[in-house]
Amino acid sequence: MRKLLILLCFFTIEVNAFSEWQEEEIELEDNLIVEEKEFCYREKKIVDYLREIDFIYEYYDLNDYLIEYSDWQKEIDFTQEYEEKTNYYYQKMQKIRYVHFSDIRSPDHKFMLNRVIIANQGKKLEYDVICDNCPNDLAELVKNENAFYEGFYLTEESTLTFDLGDYYAVENLDFNIFISNEKHGMNTYEMTTSRDQKNIFTRIFIINWFSTNPTEFRWFQYSLLADAEVIDPLYEPRVQTDYLKEATKKMKTFSETLYREKHYLYKNYEYQLELVEKEKSDYCVIKYRYQIKEKNNNINEEENNNINEEEKKEKDKPIKVPVVSDLKPAIKKTEIVKDIIKNNSQLKEIEDTSSKNKVGAEAKEPKTDNLELLNPKEKETEKSFNWWLLILLGGVLMVVRKYVKN
Repeated sequence: MRKLLILLCFFTIEVNAFSEWQEEEIELEDNLIVEEKEFCYREKKIVDYLREIDFIYEYYDLNDYLIEYSDWQKEIDFTQEYEEKTNYYYQKMQKIRYVHFSDIRSPDHKFMLNRVIIANQGKKLEYDVICDNCPNDLAELVKNENAFYEGFYLTEESTLTFDLGDYYAVENLDFNIFISNEKHGMNTYEMTTSRDQKNIFTRIFIINWFSTNPTEFRWFQYSLLADAEVIDPLYEPRVQTDYLKEATKKMKTFSETLYREKHYLYKNYEYQLELVEKEKSDYCVIKYRYQIKEKNNNINEEENNNINEEEKKEKDKPIKVPVVSDLKPAIKKTEIVKDIIKNNSQLKEIEDTSSKNKVGAEAKEPKTDNLELLNPKEKETEKSFNWWLLILLGGVLMVVRKYVKN
């Protein structure tokens, strides 16, 4: 049932909707509503620049083109024309914070460190001392102003770290050291620098010889960059230059060649109509559309009322019952019986009328019941007809019900 209602609504909407606008004039008829409207257009040129394999419009001009480039890359994997360029860069070493004193060797396994001074551009810096595997806790003695030995020494397992407390350019740092030894022979040690105690920026390997004089001490000064070799420093972000600069210990330089593909985009265009106001248009046209008129409900109601009144009048008319004696052909007997069965009141009225005309009827014909006018064969035919009619009506109802469900 629901599908049937949706289908009916759909057809109702389609019938009542306006048609599409058309330039051909529509002839006015009684059942149509016709509208007309002016449409104004301007011709607009649509232009785009595309690769030749990507053209979407009808016209093109291969003499009018743009060049589109891909991103720069290090590899050449192009199928079309490409170009290349070489860039030049430099990177400076990051600043350091720690100086490490380690890898110690001495004839008597005692490296006597008397005093350490660290300067930045000639200015003395304050620092903290951290000692791992030291034989005593006298490491702070290296910070005093005494140049002679006060009892602090390092072994081959010892590592001494100087924390500068801030970050400094390694090329500006100097390391000053006062050492002594009680035994004649060779002393070796390393001084390294780092930013985070992980990556070693620079390294200085030192060899010293001492006599047997126990009061002898030696003083050495080292530039932590100029006297060192670069190991594995961290660098600042690269800076591009116009040419390749000369590399130094604190700065590395390099060049890089890159490639990019060239794509030619050609002019591809066509002309399209654009709907605009009349004042801005190139031309205008009149278009038409129509709609089928809906039936007037008021007229339908009046017609229905007239039909109902006529039916009512027909019902109110007195029923003329024929006298049995007036029935000549046997065929009319069946029609009389049908009318009698349809309306019981009519049957009663027939009986009353028969009673009133009893005298005249008896004079003409013997007394007979109206139902007896049908012989047995005719009665049986009438019953059979009624049963077939009921079966036919039942079949029709079943078909209609099945359609509605679907």
